[in-house]
Amino acid sequence: MQAILIVLALTEFNGCRNSKTPLSVSVNIDNNKVIRKMSFGLGQNWHVIDGPCYLPGSKSFDYAAGSAWGAVPPNNDVEKWNQILNHASWLGIDFIRLIIEQHMYCPEKAGVYTWESNEMKNLYRVLDWCESNEVDVFLTEQFAHTPWNCPPDAKSVVIHSPVDVDAWAQAYAAMVDLLVNKKHYTCIKCLNIGNEPERGFKGTDGWSWKYGASWSEGLDKAIHYVREVRGIHIPFAGPDDYCRVDTVKTDKRLGMYELHRYQVNTTQPAPAFANWIDSARKEGKPFFLGEFGGWIANPVQQSHSYRYNIGVVAWTIKELNLGVDGMLRWNFINRGDIDGDWQMIDTYDTLRNTLFSKIKPHPNTYYTQGLLSRFSAKKSDILETKSNNKAISVLGLKTQHGNYTIFAVNSDSSKICGMTLTIVNMVRDIKLYRYKVTPEDADKADVKICSSADFSIGSNTKSFTDNIEANSIYIYTTYNLGPNDKGIIEDNVIK
Repeated sequence: MQAILIVLALTEFNGCRNSKTPLSVSVNIDNNKVIRKMSFGLGQNWHVIDGPCYLPGSKSFDYAAGSAWGAVPPNNDVEKWNQILNHASWLGIDFIRLIIEQHMYCPEKAGVYTWESNEMKNLYRVLDWCESNEVDVFLTEQFAHTPWNCPPDAKSVVIHSPVDVDAWAQAYAAMVDLLVNKKHYTCIKCLNIGNEPERGFKGTDGWSWKYGASWSEGLDKAIHYVREVRGIHIPFAGPDDYCRVDTVKTDKRLGMYELHRYQVNTTQPAPAFANWIDSARKEGKPFFLGEFGGWIANPVQQSHSYRYNIGVVAWTIKELNLGVDGMLRWNFINRGDIDGDWQMIDTYDTLRNTLFSKIKPHPNTYYTQGLLSRFSAKKSDILETKSNNKAISVLGLKTQHGNYTIFAVNSDSSKICGMTLTIVNMVRDIKLYRYKVTPEDADKADVKICSSADFSIGSNTKSFTDNIEANSIYIYTTYNLGPNDKGIIEDNVIK
């Protein structure tokens, strides 16, 4: 039995915004025509670092580290960690970029490891959840952050490469060996050695792997010690770049390609990755986004807004339609006080400089981007989809056990848009349950995602029609999820 996930994005077009007559759009999805299978799914960046980063020799914030550091509870706070993992399960996160630093396991000197530090225990707790829930992990050592291997003239603890790259690589390989060969975490599907190695910032001298050894030299060393010495053949991903998204840089050392994107234009067709996707396909490699989220003039205030996040969801759908194999939103846990209000859950009270006792959904992000992972299964097939109007960007995904999901996003309109969806070559009848998030739910942390209607479609009744409210997400799915049920990670047999 087969299952299909279909994703649609309705955007402003041809006067829909101001027209007295709602825009009418027809969409056809062919159940028999599979374009490709996604290599991964939809999820989040996830830090496990429990303290902030400070500038060398001071107690001033190292702003290059961002605001994800310090929003994580200590490992022995089981109650808060259970709340965090329950939110991850509700969101149905099926792919994560799990972010660590070398100081977590090799803080004092080369070859001396601390496998039971609080942050390493945080790491094991998240990996245990991923292993038991079949969540794919992109393990990233974001920064080579160790005082013993930091250049003496470094302006930041994070925007540098290690002084002794060989010692760094041996420590990195020891960490991977512990997780894969000794603790047997099979959920780790790809590796990364350093965050955004070629990114440049105004007022700084660069990003990670700027000083000393190059990122390329570090990759060579890591591959040697991980593969040849430790016998681990998990592929490396990269180049983990941000600025040069339009210039394809093939690399035979990498098993898959991964980039970041924050300059998101939510009102234009998704731009940037067609060349990367084409090149990756020719090499038989996946291509995915390791970070994304959008970036605007005042990110701390505006990246949180309901309307902006609706636009980012539409942009996400367009990128998936172009051929991106997985999408990792920045990010699951974040203080939200330095480089953008990104988080999916609120763990940290920045006004009182302490963790919240009760961890709640972060308004707008949780109930917009989070719904994509909640109602979708990883590694879905993409179906051929056609529309009579460019106002709609449509993505059809097929899973294995007979479930359909349709996301319809009307992201930039003040008018209702009408949608008629037809699934051709259907061989059985299904019931689609409708869920929705509208402007009435903006800025709320307690939205109940319940079915509000249902539609039948199948071999005889091939179409259904519904009106999509302005600035809203509508979901039609065979997954009959109650408001407290876990989201979909692996595809389940239809209920």
